[in-house]
Amino acid sequence: MRIFNLFKKKKSILRILRCHPDLAGRDLQSGTLTLVSQEQSQAGMTTLDKLTGYIPSKERFDFPFVICARLNNKADIVRQLSERLKNDRAAERERALEEVKNTCSLRLRNIVLSDIQTKLQQDTFHSSMAG
Repeated sequence: MRIFNLFKKKKSILRILRCHPDLAGRDLQSGTLTLVSQEQSQAGMTTLDKLTGYIPSKERFDFPFVICARLNNKADIVRQLSERLKNDRAAERERALEEVKNTCSLRLRNIVLSDIQTKLQQDTFHSSMAG
């Protein structure tokens, strides 16, 4: 996606990654997870804790663990978390950005498909009223 060419600077990428919901930290504890965060919740990510490596990931890389929850189940997420803790910061930053791209692509696709479906329904309604 061309929009992500805007995020080639390290500082910009870190800002994006730090905006990711802190699913095992304050957002979970305070109950401020958004509707968008429900994707992660449905994948079982709200149950991740220090034992599975979520907190060490945030401390090690200076941003929360980022994964496209819609493309993974809890077992995959826990496995990837463990594997990705072995990454150096640059490698994890790139991997996390790819996960953000996947998440954005899926969300945009849903918006577009929803809009197309709505327009098709409206066209069908108007056609049936005219004929």
